[in-house]
Amino acid sequence: MINKLVLIIKPKPIVKHNNLQKRYCILERYNSDYLESSKELFYEVPIGIELADYDDCDNYLIAILFEAMSEKRDIIIEGSVSKQLLINAKEYIECWVKWLPNALNIVDIKAQEVRFKGPKNSNCLSAYSGGVDATFSIWKSYKNKNRKDSYNITTCAFIHGVDIPLEDDYSFNQAFKSAKNTLSELSVSLIPIKTNFRLINKFNWEYTHACGIISSLSVLKKNFGKCIIGSSDPYDALILPWGSNPITDHLLSSYDFKIIHDGASHNRIEKSSYILDWKNGVKNLRVCWEGDHKGTNCGICEKCLRTNVIFQMLNKDSKPDNFSNLRLLENIKTLNFRSTVLKSEWRQIINYAKLNNSLDSKIINQIKRKLRKPINQILFPIHSKRRILLKGIINGNKYSLFSQQKKTQIN
Repeated sequence: MINKLVLIIKPKPIVKHNNLQKRYCILERYNSDYLESSKELFYEVPIGIELADYDDCDNYLIAILFEAMSEKRDIIIEGSVSKQLLINAKEYIECWVKWLPNALNIVDIKAQEVRFKGPKNSNCLSAYSGGVDATFSIWKSYKNKNRKDSYNITTCAFIHGVDIPLEDDYSFNQAFKSAKNTLSELSVSLIPIKTNFRLINKFNWEYTHACGIISSLSVLKKNFGKCIIGSSDPYDALILPWGSNPITDHLLSSYDFKIIHDGASHNRIEKSSYILDWKNGVKNLRVCWEGDHKGTNCGICEKCLRTNVIFQMLNKDSKPDNFSNLRLLENIKTLNFRSTVLKSEWRQIINYAKLNNSLDSKIINQIKRKLRKPINQILFPIHSKRRILLKGIINGNKYSLFSQQKKTQIN
């Protein structure tokens, strides 16, 4: 008898259809003995690629951690899980609850079978969709492939269902073809993986993206024992909490699938500078996720503009496809920096441009203007008495400030 909120992982045998093989599980949510919902979580790869055993639930556990924490549901696994991942997941959960105490909760994990060891493979895998972070890691691996202090990435995986929606086959095929051609120059192969992770997972993607990527790549663990995750922010400018970071990424490792956070020694500008000598790597960069056609760069969204400005600073003759200097200043004027992460990225651009005198002063000044706080936040800071008073006046309650002060004194 189930007597509380739980999320049950039920692995199912691998199914083959239309030259694809689907590895999947059923996720059942219970409230006591009442079944609230039953959903399928799947990962598809081409036939001929060996997958993890169907009852190996490591990647399913990684995929549903945030759902369980946000809903305060203990996890029951009707399959096997690595003891190392169980230990790591406990620490992972405790860290994220510290970071987001109002949104997440400590949950317990129980498994039908715990694996204490398993076969280890020394091959190295990386996620790749054409972005700067992954391109940096792959180019660094290639340039250092004969060094003993470097990882040698032999294969990459392009995940469909992350930044390109599942229903958009045209954009994915276009982006996959470009990425495959780019990597072939380095003799690195590319495997497509399709997953409905983002449709199943309702928690904030800014926090869950590492789980989505790692859970997808983990299905290939029989052939790859190491997984490279390209960093987002550098060590000296970390924005936390953030889904992929050097503190918690490695806690998604199991005994037979080691997660390595790579590249935090370089910021986005330094990474872009590093890959300048890989001409096809730069030309075929795909950074856009907001454009109408997600198989290529739109050239006008925030990330496209940010990348365009970076390459203009570094090398005016080398930049990704669909990037132009035409209307660059006008397009920057339309930007809205919605998060601390974006502001940090653009501040790094300003600092670099000042030190190297590498950007038109009009563009610098326009970026500065966009980074300034809105006048209402300057005059009425959040949680200030002036803001409380203004809010009370707007709401028609001229005594709101007095009431707030009185309540504080009583408490």
